[in-house]
Amino acid sequence: MTAYAAAGGQISGTELEQQGRAAWRLMLSQSRGRVREVDPDTPEGWLVKDCFRDLVEDGAEAGQGTVASETLGQWSRTYRDEGRTRDQRQIAILREYLGETGLLYRGV
Repeated sequence: MTAYAAAGGQISGTELEQQGRAAWRLMLSQSRGRVREVDPDTPEGWLVKDCFRDLVEDGAEAGQGTVASETLGQWSRTYRDEGRTRDQRQIAILREYLGETGLLYRGV
C-alpha cells in the first residue's frame, strides 16, 4: 500500500495503511462483502477505487474539514465546520460512488 500516494502524496506509510484498512472495512461492511466481487477493470470497479481513495483521504483529513481561510504572517489556518461527523461524511462518500451500483442494497 505504500506505493499509493493518497492526497497528492501527503499521506503515506503507517497512516496510509491505517486509513486504507478503515476504508476497506467500511466498504466491506456497508456492501455486505459485495465489493470483493467487483471486477476492477469495469466502470463499477472504477467507482469502487474512487470511493476507496476518497474514504482514505477523508479519514486522513479527519478533524480538519474544509479550509475557510489561511493567513501567512503569524501563520494561521481556519477550517469551516460543516456540522457533519466523520461517519456522516464517509457514508455520504459511499452513497455518492456506490449508491447507484446495487452494492449497498440491503434487500434479499
